[in-house]
Amino acid sequence: MENIMENRLIQVSDVMIGDEIIISAHRQLKYLKVLTVPKKVDSTTFKVSLRRDMAGTVDWSWSVNNFEQDVTKHNNVMYQNLYGRDIFLIKRETI
Repeated sequence: MENIMENRLIQVSDVMIGDEIIISAHRQLKYLKVLTVPKKVDSTTFKVSLRRDMAGTVDWSWSVNNFEQDVTKHNNVMYQNLYGRDIFLIKRETI
């Protein structure tokens, strides 16, 4: 396995469990922690955690993905397709 330094762009094939990454999502950025990698070889959908809060008014409410770097404050798990994304590796857990 090659030694990949932190704080650099990586390919989807380089993403590992425990990585903390940043991806773009429309006009904002998402700070994600990778929980699982795809089981199928050709899949690019990863299970990740992120911080999601509710916002709204009296009549409407919606969820907002917050850019939270402290992964202990992540409160939502979702599946994220990383195909064709620029993936910025922030931190890699070493086992």
